Amino acid sequence: MQALHDQNNPKNIDVKFYLENWGMIAEPYQAFYGQINAVDVGKWWVENKNRLFAQNIREFLGNSDVNEEMVKTLENDPELFWYFNNGITVLCQEISQVGVNKNRKFGEFQAKGISIVNGAQTIGCIGALYEDSSPEIIEKLEDAEISIRFISLEKCQEDFGEKVTRATNTQNKVENRDFVALDPQQERLYREFKTLGKKYHYKRTAETIERNDKNYELDEATVALACANSHIDLVMTAKQELSKLWSDPSKPPYTKLFNSHVNALQLYRQIEIKREVESIIKNEQVKDNSQIADALFKHGKLFILHLVFTKIPKKYLANETSEKDFNLYKNNQLPELVKNIIKVAEDYLNKNNNQSHIWHLFRSMKKLKDLKSFIIKSS
Repeated sequence: MQALHDQNNPKNIDVKFYLENWGMIAEPYQAFYGQINAVDVGKWWVENKNRLFAQNIREFLGNSDVNEEMVKTLENDPELFWYFNNGITVLCQEISQVGVNKNRKFGEFQAKGISIVNGAQTIGCIGALYEDSSPEIIEKLEDAEISIRFISLEKCQEDFGEKVTRATNTQNKVENRDFVALDPQQERLYREFKTLGKKYHYKRTAETIERNDKNYELDEATVALACANSHIDLVMTAKQELSKLWSDPSKPPYTKLFNSHVNALQLYRQIEIKREVESIIKNEQVKDNSQIADALFKHGKLFILHLVFTKIPKKYLANETSEKDFNLYKNNQLPELVKNIIKVAEDYLNKNNNQSHIWHLFRSMKKLKDLKSFIIKSS
């Protein structure tokens, strides 16, 4: 790559570059795409820095978590960088092929007035390595390829460049729960639910999912498993920030909940218990509108569910109990258990707390353990 001239105006950043496995789109607007070597991109950064991103919505952010992972790949597995990276989108005033070469394997191009509208972090990471690193690192960069596309604005509508910038930077945020879909345990549970004649939804979707006896979701499965676990800290996390339970599917807290010991029958019944407890609490809220009860229902719903799971005989969640007997327990004995736990909890809170302090109690591990111990002994 050769910078042709580099003045203060970002539109004057002109470059020559090589593309491997390149292609062209002629209509409705001209564009070229292919693979570019990381060393060429590094030179762009050294010569132009953040001027490259004049039309981008942000400049290079430096040492973010994502950028650090990108650098690790460049340093350790440069040949895999193309597979792990989303690529770069470049707007330019015009673009042309240098010389006449019909070979799509390798081509030389010239672009005038370039601006990187998507991929600033990729270029910044590569550029920082290229600028500061040893010959050994430069050699590794030579093994890294990046997907890139150049879109010419030469014959475009006036606002087309802005539309490209907006579209390439407007994406649905990838959330922690989305990475859960990569866990083989989730697919296993999905298949097991199918054998029960039910559907387990563990991927985000635009589809409206009606929660009934045929449909069960990851969110409620996570809450049910957290509350059924013996560790109160998982209950607190589920209440305060559920997404933390999905933060890394390869280690706790996620693996404390979803692992090979969890089966679809157990999970489906735990979710059914959760739904029934929520329904009972809702009915009790209508009957008991005291300040203490109101605070308990507001801040302690999941704690109540946790205590319910502590008291339920394990056989009702296992194969040894038929579906008929499970439903009999859920409909007849469970309501009395929940009401009893609520009553004991209210009595304890009336004696030991006022309404304004209850929310503090449900944020204190020690106080929750004390309350749990009292209720288990008394209910």
